Amino acid sequence: MPAPQFILNYTGQKYRESKHTEILNIDFDKYETIIEPFGGSFGFSRYLHEKKGLTHLKYIIYDNDEDLITFYKYFQSLIIDNTHTDFINEYNQEVQKLKNECQLETNIKYLNCKKLTQFLKNYKHENIFIDYIIQKNHISRGVPKASFKKNCCFLELMKSATFIYSNFEDIADDVLNDKKTFVYFDPPYIATDNSPYKNVNLNKTFEKMIKLYDTVPCLMVHQYNFLLSYVFKEYKQIEYDKRYGITNKKVKHVFIYNF
Repeated sequence: MPAPQFILNYTGQKYRESKHTEILNIDFDKYETIIEPFGGSFGFSRYLHEKKGLTHLKYIIYDNDEDLITFYKYFQSLIIDNTHTDFINEYNQEVQKLKNECQLETNIKYLNCKKLTQFLKNYKHENIFIDYIIQKNHISRGVPKASFKKNCCFLELMKSATFIYSNFEDIADDVLNDKKTFVYFDPPYIATDNSPYKNVNLNKTFEKMIKLYDTVPCLMVHQYNFLLSYVFKEYKQIEYDKRYGITNKKVKHVFIYNF
């Protein structure tokens, strides 16, 4: 069964694979707050809130992408004001318009990534957030992402979650050191793509992660890397295979945890 649709087609989404955490038998009744320092699409928090029914917990989402956090806060305000449906409908109309324009121009059903990217570079909408979401959702098997038709279960969590723009190394220590807090790390894959770290002090980031493993319950999921596993060798580790895309390619991943 496919995962409920999210507002962004965000790379690195952890919603589906969070089911693997079941093997860890985590007792979330011990905690009051869930923090995702590398927020992205906050798939782990959405999984806990939607699949596990942990709606009573406080969820704090950090990310160093300012545009992403700005959009989340904007969309959150629409949900609180109950005007998000209008926004989604407008987005759907723009997606359909863009699909029609692309097909008329190229006379083909599917566009290659280069042509579609060029279309999107020329695309501008009076609502900067409509423009942003189309840019983020711009491709799915060669065509602009389909309209929202599924149940958007994440709306209730977005209404109550706290979204903060910050690099991980800049987050105040007292926020992360509360024993009632559970920290979920999903850092960008350091071995395969360093680009997300271009504005990050990598030494401070990993020093802070290592320090936190000595103080509060932490869980990290990462593509398996010998050096990373060695650095965190004193903590528990469980490997599993993650399947990617329509190719179904298996890539070894690892949970590193201290509880």
